[in-house]
Amino acid sequence: MSVVRLAVPEPPSAAQAGLAAAAPQGRHVVVERTGHNIPRNRPDAVADAILEIVARARGLAPPP
Repeated sequence: MSVVRLAVPEPPSAAQAGLAAAAPQGRHVVVERTGHNIPRNRPDAVADAILEIVARARGLAPPP
């Protein structure tokens, strides 16, 4: 019988923070109360992020 070990979610890593920092206006957002499928589990968080990006693109909000 083989044993399958599932990965346990870890806190945000330095690599994830590094990816966000590499983008000129990037940021790393941790969405609470969700799993891997954030758009399905927390569509409100995804919509808020999209609206923020649109507002910044239109010059209506400052960069992060």
